[in-house]
Amino acid sequence: MSKQLHSFADLVRNNPAIDIDYFPNTLGGVSTFFWSGSPRVSHANPWELASYSGETNTLHNTTEAGSVRLVRGGQSIDTFVDNGDGTVTQSNTGLMWAKCAKGLTGTDCGTGTAITEDWATVLTVASDTTLAGYDDWRLPNAKELQSLVDYGQTSPSINFSYFPNTPSNHFWSSSTLAQNASFALGLYFGYGANLNSGKNSLYHVRFVRGGQRFFAFGLTTATTGTGSGTVATDLTSGTNCGANCQVFNERTIVVLNATPNAGSTFVSWNGCTPLVGHPDQCYVTIDAAKTVTATFDLEKTLTVNIAGTGTVTATYTGVGTDCTSNCVLTYPNNAAVALNATPPAG
Repeated sequence: MSKQLHSFADLVRNNPAIDIDYFPNTLGGVSTFFWSGSPRVSHANPWELASYSGETNTLHNTTEAGSVRLVRGGQSIDTFVDNGDGTVTQSNTGLMWAKCAKGLTGTDCGTGTAITEDWATVLTVASDTTLAGYDDWRLPNAKELQSLVDYGQTSPSINFSYFPNTPSNHFWSSSTLAQNASFALGLYFGYGANLNSGKNSLYHVRFVRGGQRFFAFGLTTATTGTGSGTVATDLTSGTNCGANCQVFNERTIVVLNATPNAGSTFVSWNGCTPLVGHPDQCYVTIDAAKTVTATFDLEKTLTVNIAGTGTVTATYTGVGTDCTSNCVLTYPNNAAVALNATPPAG
């Protein structure tokens, strides 16, 4: 099915437009495409997915060589409920759609004219739209928009019973093209192709509301070095995905804490951004599968003996410790510690 094939496209990536952490060595290139098992209505060519951009179309005939990825399991069935107030609920996704394209009204969407606007204008208009008492309408992303396509229909390729008078033309999505930020993805409802165009182009609009479905990625933590310690996240919402691994929704910001065991000290992070003023903490934004590593080393002691009065400041990684009397400090192995002696006033 074309929708199943498009479901594993990662539209924030390109060449290939897929999460290579889960689908490694997937072929890229502008001429590479993956076959689906869905024929296009009234057309000889089957549906395909462009590996470079994640777009769907029917550009190649069945005698040409394309790539294949197999799948098993049940198919999701699109079901709709007309709420009788100008909105339609898509039961299998939980999304609520405007029944009519922007500019059209009425129970059959037969009043008015379906208007077209550029991408930036559409985003502004969406946030200002009120329909059926709701004011949280937005532009759908590319995958949400494609979920409306009925590949058994053409001109338009949509369930006309629930979305009457839909223009057989281009509609905007909110998804920017990964390889060119001046372009955005749209969908041609003449036959259901997923295409891109410059953001100054004039396309039709259908708004949606409800929770967006995000991807989920695994965050794996690891430790290294001569010492030992533990790494913990500040969130308990992640789903366990194995030893030292949690799955979080895309765009989640996770803070990690490094705690050295007795006799060890924390040295550094790899794979995340340290928090200013808190070197034993860092954060990572979940936008792909990631691994964060904390380095712990065995402690080494530095003994500072002071004869008389004054202060000795020991500085390591920008953090200073003042000794006004004999003191014992601990540092990682091979740490470079700067010592500065300050005599008392006078």
